[in-house]
Amino acid sequence: MTIKDIIRKVAEAAGGKDPAATAVACRSAVRDGVGAIYQSRGAEMPPKASLLELLSDTQLREFIGDDDRLRDLEFVRVLGMNAEHSRKVKRTHAQLAAGISTSFLETVAAKLDGRSAPPRSGGITEAETRRAYIDVYLEEAGWDVLETEGAMLPGKAGVEIKVEGMPNGTGEGFCDYVLYGRDLRPRAVVEAKKTSVGPEKGRQQVKLYGECLERKYGYTPILYYTNGYQIWCIDGFYPSR
Repeated sequence: MTIKDIIRKVAEAAGGKDPAATAVACRSAVRDGVGAIYQSRGAEMPPKASLLELLSDTQLREFIGDDDRLRDLEFVRVLGMNAEHSRKVKRTHAQLAAGISTSFLETVAAKLDGRSAPPRSGGITEAETRRAYIDVYLEEAGWDVLETEGAMLPGKAGVEIKVEGMPNGTGEGFCDYVLYGRDLRPRAVVEAKKTSVGPEKGRQQVKLYGECLERKYGYTPILYYTNGYQIWCIDGFYPSR
């Protein structure tokens, strides 16, 4: 099967009505693309190697040569695994996976032909991409992410949760994500920031949210801040890690 054939299969899946099927097809397409790289080198791809192991291979990482693109492929891998484990896949997430896998395959084809790689593309905005990555990784960790802003349910991840006591004109703030225990008390807060914004801004923001929640509940949840690619954690009095 040629790379054009693989890209065609992704397009056919993306044009269907089942986001989960699209996610699985994209994951399979990435694996096929990796197989094309092995074939071009006259090497046999390890038949029992997981996609995680393949994407961690040093030679493959050197071939791709782009950390952001590698992280994109990790998103496709996780989304496909979530779909195979019957977790709900949002259409926007499947759309993103289709854009990423197609862009990756086009890059593989270009490099194998000795051409310059096309620009990295995922098909949706940075803010949507960042939100999709966090959603998918939370779901991989076993959290159901609620779609209604401000909704709070036991054992679920709420989005855009309002807190009071912020040092601004309204005294209000909105946490990107709050992870609730079965007793509906917050276990963790996740703050998302743009890739172009330094981590310090996210750290200060999530600490303020933590202080608001401490005043309400009597304790500070675990605090996370991320740009969708890298994740930092504040837990008690330990330094961020």
